[in-house]
Parts: sequence; C-alpha cells; structure tokens
Amino acid sequence: MSGYQAWDPTELAVIALFTFVTASVTEEIFYRVLLRSRLEALYGRWPAITATALLFTVMHVHRFGDGPPWLIGLLLLVSNGSLALFTGYLWSRYRNVWSLFVVHGAVNGLALLPVLLG
Repeated sequence: MSGYQAWDPTELAVIALFTFVTASVTEEIFYRVLLRSRLEALYGRWPAITATALLFTVMHVHRFGDGPPWLIGLLLLVSNGSLALFTGYLWSRYRNVWSLFVVHGAVNGLALLPVLLG
C-alpha cells in the first residue's frame, strides 16, 4: 500500500496546493524570472540557462538520499537538470511565467500519479 493512499483526499489536496505554491511558483519566480533574466543580461541566453539549471539541480540534491555519487549526480541531471533547462528555455523564448508554473507543477505532480491511478 502506497503511503499516499492512507491520506485523506482533502488533506492531500491541501498539501499538493501548498507544494505547488512553495515549490513550483516560488522556485520558478526566483530561478527563471529573477536570476536567469539577470544572468542573461550579463552573460547571454545559454550561459544563463545553464548556470541557473545547475544551481536549481544542486538545490535538489537532498531529494536523492544515499547512494553512489555518480548515480545521484546522474539522477539529478536527468530529473531536475532537464526540468531546469526546459523551463529556462521556455522563459527565454516566451517570457510566460504561467507556462513555467504549469510545467513545474505537472512534474511535481507526477508523485501523485500512483494515487490517481488507484
């Protein structure tokens, strides 16, 4: 039995909303809208996207626990690094903060997929 299945659906919805606001919204505003935009003005598009993607990835290192460092690094690059590169590119190309929130929120929401599927 999954840990999520024991939770009350209302409680789970409140936690998901809280996570969306504290993770998806605040992280995208900081990393893409504020930091990446400033770095782009100083260093150009791709150096700014890459730098903020690396910072975003390193910030999430705590999520992968113990294991061989090469495996943790690979997991971080594939999961968080690819999300950060994609949202960095989205912001650079379209300057639409809502698209960043939707993409980041959807990726974070993947953890709830087992609950939704039953």
